[in-house]
Amino acid sequence: MSETGVGVFEGLSDPKLDYLAKRVANTARLATYRVIAKAGDPSKVVAPADKSSIEAIVLSRFRAQPAVKQQRAVQKAKAFMASPLASRKRKFGELASIDLHSTKSIHEMARTIPIPAGMRLDAAHLKRLAADPSLFIEGFKQPDADGGFTPQADFDNLRLRIRKVKCNDETDGFFGSESGDDEISMGGVKVDETGDVHKLEAFNVGNSFEDGDSKTYNPPKKFASFNLREGNKWPKTYYVSMVLAERDNGGLPSYLSDLFKYTEDKVSELVEQFGVSALGPELGKIAGAIAVAAFQSLVEFFTEIWEDDIFPVVTAYANIKSLNHVFASGTRTSSEKSKWVKAHGGKYTIYFDWQVYEG
Repeated sequence: MSETGVGVFEGLSDPKLDYLAKRVANTARLATYRVIAKAGDPSKVVAPADKSSIEAIVLSRFRAQPAVKQQRAVQKAKAFMASPLASRKRKFGELASIDLHSTKSIHEMARTIPIPAGMRLDAAHLKRLAADPSLFIEGFKQPDADGGFTPQADFDNLRLRIRKVKCNDETDGFFGSESGDDEISMGGVKVDETGDVHKLEAFNVGNSFEDGDSKTYNPPKKFASFNLREGNKWPKTYYVSMVLAERDNGGLPSYLSDLFKYTEDKVSELVEQFGVSALGPELGKIAGAIAVAAFQSLVEFFTEIWEDDIFPVVTAYANIKSLNHVFASGTRTSSEKSKWVKAHGGKYTIYFDWQVYEG
């Protein structure tokens, strides 16, 4: 029996929220292709004034790549820029009408394209979703009722702990052969109950993973923590995105936290145009889920563009009912969760749990 209220984020089940996540990700994709295509001709490159823009994030990452990866990325970008409009429409819908050769920013042009009427949000719809995350998070199961807020409680912190990382299959080297020992690091980001984003510093998991090897943490390793007293709207939903990377090929890119912050900002801009900002924390809870979906999509896209040895993002969520929260296990520690990720010929499984603890 699966545990309620905690799990791995698999996507957005509400079509309106899913549309917004894809719109943010697709806008960033278009901007990425244009930046990289221009980067192939240094005379055309103008450093973006806004360092938090997707253009600045992409250009910085591009310049950090070896020449051979830069060349392959430019080839991919130029091929896309030259692709027929009909082909772009199948992938980007109404955003395909954006003029990729304009001097305006992609984001600026995207803002002028109306959101289809059927995908627009209203306060009533958002309130209904905020009250029940199972309506918009795929696979989410609402936890049982709780005794409510307990002011005198001492168990007022939450953490996600890594219990084990297992190498099911090591990554490929040249010509598809296994590369030898994998050097694996893990980093990521966390999102609190109001949607605020914080970078999680990368750490070394192991230097010599081969098929079947695993790293077990006893006691479990604290990876992300939250103060449950922040915010005043229960239940509170928290997200932790975990990213594994093969260190021989550059390790965990530092741009990931910048990328998440970018997605969060653009999601907020989209959602606020519906005039629902008065929802406050309830809106932040939903915006955070949209940002997670957009972020995961973009990491996969950038991994393909840069050919980095980064694995798909694993995002865990926890829906906490009150201070002194008790999980379905009957204790303040959830049952162990796991999720495998596969890329670059390799496959790894991350094992983790959530714990409410005394601060």
